[in-house]
Formats: sequence, structure tokens, C-alpha cells
Amino acid sequence: MIALMERVAIEQEGIVDGAAALGLTPYEVIIVASLIEREARLAQDRPKIARVIYNRLFLGMNLEIDASLYYQNDRETPFPELRRQDSAYNLYRYPGLPPTPIANPGRAAIQAALNPLPNPPAGDPLCVELPDPTRCYYLFYVLANDEGGHAFAATFEQHLANIEAARAAGVL
Repeated sequence: MIALMERVAIEQEGIVDGAAALGLTPYEVIIVASLIEREARLAQDRPKIARVIYNRLFLGMNLEIDASLYYQNDRETPFPELRRQDSAYNLYRYPGLPPTPIANPGRAAIQAALNPLPNPPAGDPLCVELPDPTRCYYLFYVLANDEGGHAFAATFEQHLANIEAARAAGVL
């Protein structure tokens, strides 16, 4: 399994050079890819989730990734209990990346981690209400439909609206 991941990441996807271009180590990219692996079900969401992770790291925000809470925990543990745990994998509590990958990332997650989607342009609907639409970043996402797709937001207010829409749709 390790040999396959190394062959894909190093030889086929160019993780060494790609990580350097992102200002990360290859191991950090693997950690990011593992988060993407556990968070994204749909191909189109992976590069956006990568962008959210990198934006939040750059801005010094906690990642607040739900999948990291379940790492090394029983899947039946209630979410509020997981959020209270003092664990290096609680990315609501601790800034930065977790200390290790939380899954074995596949090629698609590695590709997304190496090729995050650009932030939305100033004319994007997510950006038009910002004081400076040229400084628009993907910062939030939430599960939005039964197929596993996510809704993305640039502001916390947009994120709260996406959460309410997901609840109204019965997804959360």
C-alpha cells in the first residue's frame, strides 16, 4: 500500500516539486490529501476543498474539518462529544494540519491537494457583497446534498445560510 502511494505521489503526480510550489513538504501535502479523501465524495469538490484548506492555513484559521474528529474514534460517537475532545486531530481546537494523515489518499485526492482550485473571481456571486471583491477566498464548505456535494462560501454569513439550506433539505 505504501509502495503504491509512493509510486503514484512521487513518480506519477510529482509531489516533491508540487509540494515545493505550494510551500509545503510532500508529507504535508499527503496530510492535506488525506483530509480531502475523507471529506469529498464528488470529483468537482476536491480542488475546492483543497483551496479552502490552503486558504484557512494561510490566514491562520483553524481548519475545522469534521473528518479529522472521527480519526481514531468510534463513528457512533456523537459529534458534540468529538468536538470537546482534546486531541491533536481536533482541528476545531488546534490550528494547522493534524500530525499525521487521517486516511490513505487516492490519486484524485493527491491531485486535488497539488492543484487546488483558484479562488473565485471578483464577479463571482460569493464575492460581490464583500467590501473588496478582489480579496475573495473560499473559506467554508458544508455537505449540501444526498449525492455528497458541498456548498462553498467566502463569508461566515454565507456559510450559515448554506448550513440552514442543508438542514432544510434534510442533509444535516
